[in-house]
Amino acid sequence: MEQPGREACVEFGRMLRELWERAEAASGKTGFKARVAATGTDVHEQTIRNWHGGRTAPRRTHTDDVRQLVISLRQAAGESGGFDEAWARALEAAQQEAEGRRGASAQRRETALFMRRLGAEKYLEKPLDGRATELRAVDAFLGSNDASPLYLWFQGPPLAGKSALLGRVAQHVRATKKFDVVGYFVSEAGGRDRDTDFTSAMARQLAHLLSVNGEKAPATTGTVPPAGLQKLYRLAARSSARRGRRLVVVVDGLHEDAAWRGGVPEDLRPRASIASLLPDATCGVPHGPRRQYGKRAIRVIVTSRPAAAPPADVPAEHPLRGEDSVLRMSLSPYLAQDGEHDPADGLDRLRGSEPGRTVLGLLAVAGAGLGASDLAELTAAGPVEIEGLLQRAWGHGLVPDGTGSGAFVLADEELRHAVWEESGQALRTECSRRLHAWAESWHTGERSGPLPRYLLSHYPHQLCEGERLERVVLDPHRQLRMVAAGRLDEALAQLDLLPQAEDGDLGVAARAALSRSALTGRARPVPIRFPALFARAGDANRARELALSAPGEAAKAVRLAKVALALTGTEAGEAAREAAVWAARATAAVGPVAESDPLLEELAGMGHTFLARGRAEAGHAILRAVVPCEAVGWTGRVKAARALGPERADRLAGVARYAASLAEGGFAEKAEALEIWTQLGRYDPAFRDVVEAFCAELTPASDLTHVDLVALGVTALSWGRRRDKGRTLIGEAEQALRRAFTDPGVLSPADRAHLDLELSTTLVRVVQALYNVDRPAGAQKLLDAVPVELWGGGGLWGSEKKKNPT
Repeated sequence: MEQPGREACVEFGRMLRELWERAEAASGKTGFKARVAATGTDVHEQTIRNWHGGRTAPRRTHTDDVRQLVISLRQAAGESGGFDEAWARALEAAQQEAEGRRGASAQRRETALFMRRLGAEKYLEKPLDGRATELRAVDAFLGSNDASPLYLWFQGPPLAGKSALLGRVAQHVRATKKFDVVGYFVSEAGGRDRDTDFTSAMARQLAHLLSVNGEKAPATTGTVPPAGLQKLYRLAARSSARRGRRLVVVVDGLHEDAAWRGGVPEDLRPRASIASLLPDATCGVPHGPRRQYGKRAIRVIVTSRPAAAPPADVPAEHPLRGEDSVLRMSLSPYLAQDGEHDPADGLDRLRGSEPGRTVLGLLAVAGAGLGASDLAELTAAGPVEIEGLLQRAWGHGLVPDGTGSGAFVLADEELRHAVWEESGQALRTECSRRLHAWAESWHTGERSGPLPRYLLSHYPHQLCEGERLERVVLDPHRQLRMVAAGRLDEALAQLDLLPQAEDGDLGVAARAALSRSALTGRARPVPIRFPALFARAGDANRARELALSAPGEAAKAVRLAKVALALTGTEAGEAAREAAVWAARATAAVGPVAESDPLLEELAGMGHTFLARGRAEAGHAILRAVVPCEAVGWTGRVKAARALGPERADRLAGVARYAASLAEGGFAEKAEALEIWTQLGRYDPAFRDVVEAFCAELTPASDLTHVDLVALGVTALSWGRRRDKGRTLIGEAEQALRRAFTDPGVLSPADRAHLDLELSTTLVRVVQALYNVDRPAGAQKLLDAVPVELWGGGGLWGSEKKKNPT
C-alpha cells in the first residue's frame, strides 16, 4: 500500500523493479548481487536494494550512478532509449519528493542546478574540513583591490582535494550578495576536457548572467571565437559591477585538458588549451561612467596539478602567468588523518621492488579490473608477496575498484597519469606485452577456469582497431563465457568497438552483426543495420528479405529505404518504390489520434533524402503519405507538404483548412490550430496575420486556458514588426496569470482546476513566449510571483523554480 508523500519514490521503485525483471528474463540469469556488479556502479548493493524496493529515493549525488544503472539494465533487456525523458522525470520526481520530506529548500535545489551547470554536482554535499588556510586566501583574494592579481591558482598533487575545495568555494561565493559566479569543471572521464565544450558552456553561462541582469548578450551563431568569449567576459564583468557585484570565474582541473595533458594523440589534440580561453588582462578593471567601480574587477580561481608554467599557447602577457598567483596545496586532510601525508609514501613501497614496480606499470596500463591473483600471474611473483604489496599500499594511492571483485585501481585519474608518465616507455611496453600474452593464453586454452574479470570487461577497451581486437571481441567461446557470467550487455556493447561496415572490412562487420544477432536471442528481430550491410555487399535480394523481416510497417519502410540508399542502379529504384509502398501502409494504419512515432518521423526524413538523391518518385510518395499522418509532428508535416512540388499549394491549402476547422473546437483543438498556423507562418506571413487576429479575440483575464493559447500564438509573432504586438498580447496573459496568483478566490472552478493541474505547462509556455519577445526579466519576475504552495503542490509537481527554459 502506498504511503502518503512517497508516491513518486514508490513509482520509481516500481519502474526499476520491472526493468530489473525484464533484464533478468532477457539474460536468463537471476541474482541481485551479480546484476549489481554487472552494472559497474560504485553504489553499495543495499542502497540499490532500497531504490529497487521503493523504500528510498536516490540522492542527487547518485544521479550519475542511477543513469548508469538504468542504461546497463536496458541494454541487458535488449531495449533502446537509454536513460530517456521518462526515467529522468521519474527520478526527478522521486528526488524532489524525498527532499521535501527532508525539508530541503528551494535554495538548495537552485544550488544543485548551479553546480550541475558547472559540471560539479558531485561536490554539492562534499565535506570540507582542514582547509582554513585556503579558504582565508580565497576571502582575501575576492576582497582585493582592482589592481591586485586577477588570478588565484591552486596547485596540488593527486588527492589534494582541489575539486572539493573549488566546489565549496563556488557554492559559498554564489550564496553571498557580492558576487556573480560562472565556472567549469574540466573532466577527462566526463568528456568535459576540450576547448569547444568549455567555450560553449562558458558562453551560455555568461549570456544567461547578462539576461538575468536585464542586459542583452551579443548575438552569436555556432561556435563562439576566442575574441567573442573575451568580449562576453568583459560585458558580464561590467554588468555585475554596475549592480555592485564582482564576477568570479572558477575553473577546476586544468591538467585534465586534452590539449595539455599527456597521452592524447596529436591528431586528436585540440588546437587551443582551455587555459588560453580564460579571461585575459583586458577583462581586468571595469570602468564606470566617471571612475573605476573599485573592488569590482573580475576574479578567476583555477586549480591544477603542480605545473611550472601554463600551456604554451597562453600568451606571455596573460595574467595567468603571474608568479604571485600560485598557491600550493598539500594532501587532503581526509587522506592524511592516519599520519601519512602523501600518496607517494604508500606507492614508494611498491616502487622499492621489481614486482612492485611492475604492478604499478600494469595498473597504469590496464586502468582497472586487475586483482591480486591476476597480478601474481602477470608478474610471476608469489600470491603472498603480491597480497602483501597491495595491502601496504591500500588507501595510500591504491584503492579497491568498488565492484567487490577484489580488483585494485590507482586512486584517481590524476594519480594514474602520474604513474603512467613516471613508469617510462620501456616498462609500459613490457606491461602491454605481458597483458597480451596473458590474454592469448586464455584464448588458446592454455589456461582454464573462469575468465578473469579484466579480460571480460576491460581488455577489449585497451585494444586499438585491428586483428587482435577482432579476434577477442568475436571469439564465440569468450562470448558464451560472458553470457554465463551475466555480462550479455557488455558482450553486445563490445561489438560496437569494431569498425562499422562503411569504415572497414565488410567481413568483420558481417561477423559482428551475426554475433549481435546470436547474442540477442532468437526472439529478437534482425539488427537494424543488417539489411543495409547486405546491400553494400551486393546481395540486394538478401537485403530486401532482411528488411522485410522487421516487425511493423514503419520499420519495414525505414529499413527498405536504407537498403535503397545503399544500392545503385535499378535495384535501388525498386527498393525505393517498395519502401514508399510500405510507408503508405504504415501511415494509413495510424488512427485519428496518435502519439508521435519516431520511426515515422525518421521515415519523413527518408523522403527528403530520396529527393536529394534524385529519387523524386519515391520521395514524393513517402512525403505524400506523411502529410495527413497524426503520428508525425506538424513541423515535419508542413515541411513534407512544401516539398511536394506541383501539389504544394493544394496540400498546404488543405492543411490550412484543417487548422481553421480545429480553431472552432475546444482548448486542445485551438492549441493544435495555433501550432499549425505557426509552422505555416514560417513560410507565409499571411498566417501570422491569422494568428494575430485569433489571439486578439482571446480573453486571458476571464479564461486561464486563453493564457496558454496566447503564449502559443506569440511564438508566431516573435519576428519583425509583429514582435511589438506579441509583447502586448503576452503582457496581458502575464497579468492574468499574476491576478490568478494573488486573488485565487475569484477564479471560476474551471480556472482553479487549470491552475492546479496545468500550471507547469502554462508557465513553460508563457516564460518561453516572454523569452521569444526579448523579455527575460519579465519571465524571471513571473516565476518569482508563483506562490510557494503551488511550487510544492500539484500545480508544479514536475518543475524546478527558476530553471531557464531556453
